[in-house]
Amino acid sequence: LKATSATINSFIPDIESFDVNIYTTTDNGTYPVVIFLTGFGGLVPAAVYSNLLTKIADQKIIVIALSKIENITAEYVEQKFAQFMINITDPTKGAKYLFEKNPLTTNVVPDLENQLAFLAQSAGCHVLTVYLTKRCGTQYAQVKLLILMNPVDRSSS
Repeated sequence: LKATSATINSFIPDIESFDVNIYTTTDNGTYPVVIFLTGFGGLVPAAVYSNLLTKIADQKIIVIALSKIENITAEYVEQKFAQFMINITDPTKGAKYLFEKNPLTTNVVPDLENQLAFLAQSAGCHVLTVYLTKRCGTQYAQVKLLILMNPVDRSSS
C-alpha cells in the first residue's frame, strides 16, 4: 500500500484561506474521507501532522487536511469551512474531480456522500462543533464519524 500527499489548494476555487493537503492511497477503489482541521483553529500547518495523516491514509482512508487560515475566531473559520465543504463536495470541481484529474489517483474515488468523517485537533475542534451546530443535517454535514483530539473551548472574542 502506498500513500501520497499532494497540495491542491490552487485547484479549488474560493478557498484561498486554506492550504489543502490530501493524504491518500493510490490503489483503485472507493474510499472513506476524513476532513481534518488542524490545531489553533487551522493555523498549524498540516505537515506537522504528516506522520499521523500518512498512517491514516495507509489504512485506505483519504484525508483532506486544512490549515493556514488568516483569522482564528471560530465563527470566521467556520464560515470559510462551510464554503470549503460546498466546494469540496461539488462533483464538477471538488474532490472527485481533483482525483480524476490527478494521474496518481485517477481511479481513486473519495466517498463524501456515504463515508464522511471529521477530525480536528485542539481549537480546530471548536470550529467543527460550531459548523455542526449550524449545519448538522444539511447535505454538507452528513458526517458518519466525528473525532476531536485534545478539544479546547475558548472564547472567540
